Amino acid sequence: MSQTTRSPSFTPGDLSGGTASAIVSITGNVAAGVIAFAPLGPEYTGQGILAGMFSSIVAGLMAALFGSAPGMIAGPKATTSMAFAALLSQLLATGRFDLQSPESMDLLLALAFGAVLISGSVQILLGAFRVGALVKFMPYPVVAGIRNTTAILLIYGQLWPFLGVPSQSVVSLFSDIGQIQPATAVVASVTAGIAWKGARFLPKASVPVVALVAGTLLHHLLQAAWPGTSLGPVFGSLPSAIPRPEYLGGIFAALSDGANLDLLVMVLGGALAMAVLDSISALITLVSYQSIADRRFDANNQLVGQGIGSAVAAFFGGLTTSGILARAAVNHNAGGRSRASGVVNALAVLALVVVLARPLALIPKAAVAGLIMVIASGLFDRWTVGQVKELRRTDATKLMDNYLAVGEMVFVVMVGVFVNLVAAVGAGVALSVIVFVAKMSRSPIRRVRTGATVRSTRRRAEHLAELLSSEGHRIAIIELEGTIFFGSCDSLATRAEDLADDGAEFILLDLKRVGSVDATGYKVLGQTFQRLRTRGTTLAFSYVTSGGINAEIAEDLVLNGVPEARMFESTDVALEYFEEGLLLKLGADAGPPGGWTLSDFGKSWGLDDDECAILDGYIGRRRFVEGEFVVKDGGTGRSMFLVASGNADVSILTPGEGRRLRLATFSEGTLFGEMALLDGSPRAAAVQATGPLELLELSYEALSELGSEHPEIAVKIQGAIGRILGARLRGANALILELDS
Repeated sequence: MSQTTRSPSFTPGDLSGGTASAIVSITGNVAAGVIAFAPLGPEYTGQGILAGMFSSIVAGLMAALFGSAPGMIAGPKATTSMAFAALLSQLLATGRFDLQSPESMDLLLALAFGAVLISGSVQILLGAFRVGALVKFMPYPVVAGIRNTTAILLIYGQLWPFLGVPSQSVVSLFSDIGQIQPATAVVASVTAGIAWKGARFLPKASVPVVALVAGTLLHHLLQAAWPGTSLGPVFGSLPSAIPRPEYLGGIFAALSDGANLDLLVMVLGGALAMAVLDSISALITLVSYQSIADRRFDANNQLVGQGIGSAVAAFFGGLTTSGILARAAVNHNAGGRSRASGVVNALAVLALVVVLARPLALIPKAAVAGLIMVIASGLFDRWTVGQVKELRRTDATKLMDNYLAVGEMVFVVMVGVFVNLVAAVGAGVALSVIVFVAKMSRSPIRRVRTGATVRSTRRRAEHLAELLSSEGHRIAIIELEGTIFFGSCDSLATRAEDLADDGAEFILLDLKRVGSVDATGYKVLGQTFQRLRTRGTTLAFSYVTSGGINAEIAEDLVLNGVPEARMFESTDVALEYFEEGLLLKLGADAGPPGGWTLSDFGKSWGLDDDECAILDGYIGRRRFVEGEFVVKDGGTGRSMFLVASGNADVSILTPGEGRRLRLATFSEGTLFGEMALLDGSPRAAAVQATGPLELLELSYEALSELGSEHPEIAVKIQGAIGRILGARLRGANALILELDS
């Protein structure tokens, strides 16, 4: 994807794109305006429509001129229109305003548009201080709850014009079903049906327009054919369609009047709710639009331009604005590439408003109700549906997280439905903070394992391997995840000390999945290290090394008293260190001082001295220097090797990287190559000397000859190989069970 944000100069595509997007903007503007002004009653429907139009005209023009992403088309959105309506409802509920008094209504609207001004100003500040991206950290359950609340409230609010009845409680409606106007419901249903299924037969962008036209024609045909039929009202004559800054003085007067001080809390809350909703919407839309335009855009510039648009639109009686993906996509598909297309869009909407002022007055409210219900149904969040489906699955992972997310969403919906949308935003954010703190305070311990089931990749002599299996419980591995901070580190320290009390002499903290550690976390880790050391328990850390993996964590651990010698690049290396320490504590004999002889191997396989002497005649001896390969990947040799002295690493070549990945290390008293000896398959990995290495070799030809001449010895050797393979298989099964737990 191109990184440039430079906008191309004006092209004919900007003219066609701006015009096409203006046409599809009309129904969205109408719906947003109707929603926003619904609390004021049907007398203000016309002004609501113009508020939606003026938002698209004024705010869209300002956004295009002052920073909106090139090709992005701005306009009012149903979600924030509902927040505007919620603010109007709150203000009306105070009893301070008289719907029949022009002066009272002027003050009410001045306060509401003042919230629009503040909302735009907040977005400007977010963008100017380069913190706009932080808005994206709004928890998604809250966003989903707001969307679902908006959908529910929209559908409920449009139920009355859909049925042609006055707004009332559902109980009142069912107690008097006869008040429903069937013809009105038919008009609304036809409009909704076309809006819902019309995309199967019509271009998607034209469906809302066709649905409204069809509903309007049906309304007036029914009225003409059956004059006495009860039909819902039409919008009626609209106010002046020319935008003028009528609220410029009124907003500042209303916001600065001390008599309105108690109302400013509501105004500020509504403004912040609209700012948050529009900012989230803008940033989400921008991410999607980048994939369409194949360019990257500055999210902060988008917020500045959008904020300027909303702030200016407030003076003209417009609503807040946000980038709208559907309009931007239409603009882009029609050739719009620069900010000039946004200017064309605003001017084209203005022209359409002037031309369509009279036809808009003929639209029946039932038709708009049917259209809005379909639009509202599309607002229901798909993520919510997925989460609910997960709850029904018994095999779903992280089921508790799903319940928690759905619970947050339901909480926001309940507050939004039974209080208002503004309160829902605040309550959702507050709940998210509580949930976040609770999650962070959970123990960072992912799981605890012991050295009895988890072993390093170093292969040891059989008697040492058995000793580690029986005494491995003295080694404990604590896997950590997330963040270690003041709210969670205490439980970690307690668990480590409990393990020490239960007999763990070596404790390893696996930091592979730890994202960060705060100052308190470092302090507690350092204190735990010191306390365990005084009790004779060794504490170490994996996936943290000075100058290497998680170097910053290593530096802070050193500052808190943890020596670098107790930090390892991986859990495997740390386990190998612990195993050596445990074997040393147990006084285990690693083997003969001069290395293992054939007699030592033979005795572990059940051979007597005479049989070992016979076997010696079939064994070859080979020496390797550091770095020399014994076998390579894909090799076809069929020899088994016994490590008499030294160590050898098993590794594979990583695809595409050209480097080798160590899988295991064979030490004195172990053997390798037994699978190739038995089945003749190519070598799956390479074996390389890590220093001076002495091996005893038993080839397939020698084993076959031994089997013919001394079958009892060959059987014992094959039995020993079987026991070794069985032990490795049991170890692998134990590890798989441990990983699956």
